[in-house]
Amino acid sequence: MKYYPAFLNLKNKSCVVIGGGKVAERKILILLKSGARLTVISPSITIKIKKIVKAKRIKFIKERFRSSYLKDAFLVIGATDDRKTNREISEYCRKRGILINIVDSPGFSNFICPAILARKDLIIAISTSGLNPALAKQIRKDLEKFFSKRRYEASL
Repeated sequence: MKYYPAFLNLKNKSCVVIGGGKVAERKILILLKSGARLTVISPSITIKIKKIVKAKRIKFIKERFRSSYLKDAFLVIGATDDRKTNREISEYCRKRGILINIVDSPGFSNFICPAILARKDLIIAISTSGLNPALAKQIRKDLEKFFSKRRYEASL
């Protein structure tokens, strides 16, 4: 087993997402559900992220990545499409013991994000240790059918 599975309590923890595209958007939504204090750093963001910024649910820094933005971070998600920037983010975080996930680059990360199925207090995390995310996603979809909201709520 390459990874130690764990669920993190991020309530009021400083978390940073670098990037403003669709992948960053998905990570932002999950982090917000966990209660994280969230900062997003990106020159541009999706319409959905703009709505979250406008609602003052996250802090937005409309710039390219600078390491000074990470000095108080507990957890960082790098969701850029720039390999050089991702490497810089990874090196900074690893040297300082900050939890870092560079999406689609387990080698730059000290943790990976599983596929998640959530039904109220039931949370199922599926991982292939970063080797086959498509398989993890398919397993999640299969479990979604089995744990339909109606079936899950009826079993409570």
